[in-house]
Amino acid sequence: MTPPSLTLRKRRSVVVFAGDARVSDRAARALAGSLEAAGVEIVYLGRESSARRIAASAAEARADSVEVCVAGGGAVLLLRALLRELKGVDRREVSIVVHRVQ
Repeated sequence: MTPPSLTLRKRRSVVVFAGDARVSDRAARALAGSLEAAGVEIVYLGRESSARRIAASAAEARADSVEVCVAGGGAVLLLRALLRELKGVDRREVSIVVHRVQ
């Protein structure tokens, strides 16, 4: 029997689309589907531009990563704010993965 401390859990990712309202979130949904097919637990936020809400969702889900699909400008400001917010909720170990979509 495996000791509880060595029990592996599935990876968890929060997938969010942060971008221009004129661009479809189809790429973010496809990413979420691909990650799920690979065995990753997904929390799909859809279109979200608030770093605070993204960080809160990551903390609540105990996510290992936040997958940010970016379309248009303003991504650097959002990513900086997201880093700050993740530190604020004591989730510094969460990886932020940026996906540029068209």
